[in-house]
Amino acid sequence: MFNEMLVELPEEFKAVFTELINAETLSSSYKLIGFAGAVVALFLLYFALRYKVSEKKGVMLGLTIALLLLKVFVEYNLQVGGARFFILNQTSRPGVDTVLDGFRSGHYGNIVLTMFLRDVYIALWTLLLIVPGIIKSYEYRMVPYILAENPGMNKEDVFQISKEMMNGHKMDLFVLDLSFIGWNLLSLFTCGLLSIFYVNPYMYASLYGNGEVLSANASSDFY
Repeated sequence: MFNEMLVELPEEFKAVFTELINAETLSSSYKLIGFAGAVVALFLLYFALRYKVSEKKGVMLGLTIALLLLKVFVEYNLQVGGARFFILNQTSRPGVDTVLDGFRSGHYGNIVLTMFLRDVYIALWTLLLIVPGIIKSYEYRMVPYILAENPGMNKEDVFQISKEMMNGHKMDLFVLDLSFIGWNLLSLFTCGLLSIFYVNPYMYASLYGNGEVLSANASSDFY
């Protein structure tokens, strides 16, 4: 299927995708991310060319790809930087630029890969059954917190620690999320501005501010 899609593409696109996937200078983490991104982009481009997507649909397709890339290569690191901001805020007054720490930690690739795999695991569990997907989303909720303190930590250890931290606390966090439903509904009337400047910071502070309490669940072998 993959080779068939490559055959359908113009020569210039073939060269780009082949070079991206086979680049020997990239680390294994970047290769995996690049391969995943290339497959998604290749599939969308193949679909557009094969089925002659209209100009309007083509614009939507381009926006979808752009948003996906922004989420993977920008938003993930901002999430980790935001978690670090609220961790440091417990004992000091960190600057706003702390949210960029994920980009300058020296472990950009590890953060992107770990966060990407977290979303993939949750999505796969959700495809099987909705409830297990929800449980896994809470099980991995502390991944950004762990990466904020240990950006170079092995991804397997990050997932294991998150599971241990959330052991016995998933329902507590679920109830906390329910308590913000009213605020989230109210933010709809402000076009999301209330969420950006009040609700989301309040939620993150409530979650990551209790990280030390949750970390007591984690095995000393890891954390």
